[in-house]
Amino acid sequence: MKKGGSKNKGNAFEREVAKKLSLWLTDNVLSDAVWRSDTSGGRSTLRIKKGEKKTQNMIDNAGDLKSVIPQGQYDNLDRFFNQFCVELKFYKEINMRIPLKGHLVKFFDQCLQQQAQTQKDIFLVVKSNRKKTLIFTSIYIKCGNRLSLYIYKDKGFHCYLLDDFFVDTKDCDCSSRIPGTFCFLDGSLYVNKTDN
Repeated sequence: MKKGGSKNKGNAFEREVAKKLSLWLTDNVLSDAVWRSDTSGGRSTLRIKKGEKKTQNMIDNAGDLKSVIPQGQYDNLDRFFNQFCVELKFYKEINMRIPLKGHLVKFFDQCLQQQAQTQKDIFLVVKSNRKKTLIFTSIYIKCGNRLSLYIYKDKGFHCYLLDDFFVDTKDCDCSSRIPGTFCFLDGSLYVNKTDN
């Protein structure tokens, strides 16, 4: 591979996922409502690790992607980014077998740390060469066809194929609003909180 090739692949992957999320969360109206966070979340993560007082800007910039249009224009977009911290990972090879080890363990650890810092749920998008793109979430998403459930440090990571995940929001049947799930109901995104 030529020098810088892996970075170019990573950047193209970020743009692809940002576009898919944008279209999905704006009902196919905007392709540019989601974009990379300031320094892809790194700056925000470092500031939180240093113990700086959390600001809304720091929380909004945690993760790799964020909404870049003012709140109030698309409810699903606002709800999604208020609920989830989005991480993107593109590596040459990722071992998905049990027992978990290597890159996937590092990804899960990073996501769990961000979840503790931001109080947002996990939305991890993972890609490796010549493999389909996967999404891991910390809550069950009824609209997607879950492939598997990984348990790591007593936390569940629900795994979906990206291609199966971005369904037309109006086609999702979420009539049984299961606590602890995320779904669309009549075209609007809902997070069904667990009863505490």
